[in-house]
Amino acid sequence: MKQLLVCALSIIFIYSCSSTSQIKQRYTLDDKTVFDLIERLKKNPNDAEAAKLLPDAYKQAAEIRKSMNRNTYNNMSEGDRWIEISKQLLVAQQMYIDIKANPAARKAVPEPWDPHIENTGGKTKSRRRIL
Repeated sequence: MKQLLVCALSIIFIYSCSSTSQIKQRYTLDDKTVFDLIERLKKNPNDAEAAKLLPDAYKQAAEIRKSMNRNTYNNMSEGDRWIEISKQLLVAQQMYIDIKANPAARKAVPEPWDPHIENTGGKTKSRRRIL
């Protein structure tokens, strides 16, 4: 039983690491800036420069994801398009989670955009096309 539990936890850990790396593959330069600033605030909550830069960096990165719609990936089939948009929105979701989890980042960006609704919608649309 203990071996089964260790095996299950190992699989979950490996899967969670691979899904994180898949998200990181979709980072833009703006996304990387946001995550770097959040990391700086995690290491030093009193980093005034990071706290000052984060709101504008986040706004710019979030606007890119907010503007995604059915015309964003015209070169893909509709199902693939919604899957890609859903994956892109996972980056925005990760920003949202990281900001909410960090008190200093949450203070700098008190109301980050929660893309959960858009992401759920994209997954639903892509599933409908597949089925």
